[in-house]
Amino acid sequence: QNIDLYESLRRSGIYTILTTSELAAGFMAIGWYRATGQPGVLAAMEGPGFAWCVAPLAEAAQDAAAIIVITGKAGENAQPYDQGNIGQDRIATALGATVLDIIKSGSAGEIVREAWHVVSRHRPKPVVLQVAMDGESDLAESREYGFDRQDINPVDDRAFADALSALGLAERPIILAGAGSVEHSDVLNRLIDEAYIPLLATPTARG
Repeated sequence: QNIDLYESLRRSGIYTILTTSELAAGFMAIGWYRATGQPGVLAAMEGPGFAWCVAPLAEAAQDAAAIIVITGKAGENAQPYDQGNIGQDRIATALGATVLDIIKSGSAGEIVREAWHVVSRHRPKPVVLQVAMDGESDLAESREYGFDRQDINPVDDRAFADALSALGLAERPIILAGAGSVEHSDVLNRLIDEAYIPLLATPTARG
């Protein structure tokens, strides 16, 4: 869910840290603020990912720690059973956080500056920055945010051979494939056939 965000961060040169969970990321962000005096920023997928941020948000609100949680926003037409539709606004507000929504790409800079202002006050409050990616937003179509999947480089024979050789060095190899592998499903099938390696498919490659 965050692939567009992380690709944009990679291209920007902004240093990021991949954590084991959103819970860990939240407390690491608080730790960063305590150690440096600079706001800590983390990203989490909407719904279940945001739910893991509840404890850090509560801690930040009660202890005046400056953190910003960047997450998605359920659309106006979201159904009750949609995983992202858990009432993030109400949860964050109840915890004492400020909720800001980015709906249009043209307003993104202004809203991010507002978020930075909130967390830079004498007694900061945590901020939940929700990015809308549904029909009411133009962010999904904006190439300024994210990347064009056509930019993904094709896998050549040499790269395939290197991967096959590397897997051959493993004692008990297994392939854990996430949803992103659909871009190269033909290569993945070929790898499984030639290396004779078991495959475990999972939507988010978390096992």
